[in-house]
Amino acid sequence: MKFSPDLMTEILNGNKTVTRRPFKGKRPYTVGREYTATDQPRWKKTEFFRKAKIKMLAAREEALLEITEEDARKEGFQLKMDTRNREVSYFRSIMTAKEQFFLKWGAIYGVTDPMLVVTRYEFVLVKVLKA
Repeated sequence: MKFSPDLMTEILNGNKTVTRRPFKGKRPYTVGREYTATDQPRWKKTEFFRKAKIKMLAAREEALLEITEEDARKEGFQLKMDTRNREVSYFRSIMTAKEQFFLKWGAIYGVTDPMLVVTRYEFVLVKVLKA
């Protein structure tokens, strides 16, 4: 199971325990089984990448818009405040976990259709593997 380097860090830190993937008619991951999570790119082999064993605990289909702030935190995103510009108003300087999730989703998949059906996988980190 491929993850971006920043999200792989969140898995290894124990902050990411949920992932969503576009639903394509069949679930490629089975509840109860273990899989290897990695941030190694598909398009090139690199010397530096990380791997971990994760176990699927639950899976369900839902519309992308159903993600909650709590679930966005389980996706590895946290409330962030921009402290660089103290002149910016409080409301404009905060980015919720849910907003961060949608930005990342768009960057990865190029689409943020809120009605897109996705599979929500919940997992647990079993162990960190040597790359």
